[in-house]
Amino acid sequence: MNSYSFFLNTTPIRFNESKCLEKAINSLLAQSLPPEKVYLCMPYRYKRFSDVPVNKPPDWLNTLTRQNKVKILYGNDYGGATRYIYADQVKKEENLTNICSADDDVIYKKDTLEKVWKFKEENGLDAACYWSYFWWYKDNDPDDIDHNIRYLQGVDMILTKVDILSGYFDFISRCYKEYEDSFLNDDLTFSYYLQLEGRKISSIENDLIKPSKPSYEEQATSKDDGRLTDTAVGKGEKYYKTFEIIDYLKSSHPIK
Repeated sequence: MNSYSFFLNTTPIRFNESKCLEKAINSLLAQSLPPEKVYLCMPYRYKRFSDVPVNKPPDWLNTLTRQNKVKILYGNDYGGATRYIYADQVKKEENLTNICSADDDVIYKKDTLEKVWKFKEENGLDAACYWSYFWWYKDNDPDDIDHNIRYLQGVDMILTKVDILSGYFDFISRCYKEYEDSFLNDDLTFSYYLQLEGRKISSIENDLIKPSKPSYEEQATSKDDGRLTDTAVGKGEKYYKTFEIIDYLKSSHPIK
């Protein structure tokens, strides 16, 4: 049975604005292979946005929760990894089997999840998504690409069985303690964790092949969500300190 649920994070600014979030969630509920539920993960207190108050849930969200289509989960702030940690924490009480990441600021194409599901099953993967990237330090230098490590992108629906998450909390706790800035990028830490555990992962498309069409449409948000960016980063990734986080992961947690 193709049973799964979506898990997505949001920020106070985007939750308060709510229009982008509403469109994102509606596109998840409208998937050709529909989810059991969409879980919206919201820390009680955001470490990055501690000075931004969070409004009460808007009417449209209250309606979806009453219909049992959406459930808001509250807890501690684990950065981008919050959605995976919450999924692991509630897997028994929510009777979860398969979970899929999604983002709160895009509109997904109707068949995106169905394509990822089919790709995962046909290739015998532990985790799959629509798009992933490799990493290199020297721009446009193919000899510098690290083909051994692939980075799945959460916005492109990372689909996996929830049991795979069982050791991720301990891993991410070590990462946060050893290198605090790893808090900023769950795509890196989660993808690295899967490969460190010997999991087979892949994507329908990646940054080494010319993509056909993206799996989603980006939305113009009403305000900046406060994410840190760095103009010095390389291809395939825009978030702050990507180079440093990857160097930390490779040096402190080598994949054998």
